[in-house]
Amino acid sequence: MPDDPVSRLEFTKGEIDRMFRRGYSRDHPELTAAVMLSASLDFHGLTLARAVHDVAVALLEDSPAPGDGLIRPPAILR
Repeated sequence: MPDDPVSRLEFTKGEIDRMFRRGYSRDHPELTAAVMLSASLDFHGLTLARAVHDVAVALLEDSPAPGDGLIRPPAILR
């Protein structure tokens, strides 16, 4: 499926017409909008879940000894 929104909208309209009847998406734009919104929310939910998973994996990795990581203590404490 192409990534541009117009192609996704046309695909959605075609699928709605196929499932119900020809012209149904034209007569019921609220259904088309609901399907597009639902698909968008699913995509963004999966994207956020993937990001949270990646952060969780990074936090569970063995960390180096204190002072050897990305955040170093100020020079006065070394």
